[in-house]
Amino acid sequence: MSAKDKGYYSTREAAELLGVAVSTIQLWTDNGILSAWTTGGGHRRITCSSVVKLLEQQSALHSS
Repeated sequence: MSAKDKGYYSTREAAELLGVAVSTIQLWTDNGILSAWTTGGGHRRITCSSVVKLLEQQSALHSS
């Protein structure tokens, strides 16, 4: 099942897509930059829409 089918990314998946470290993803979720929730086991799940939004913002910055 793909992340889009699930509606979320793991911290590792989001980090790979955004080109940053997992620790950066953790900080961004803690600071509200990425929308996420924590599972009962303590794992973060980041919404696909928040990752796509940040990717679009990065793309706009690099194309300017």
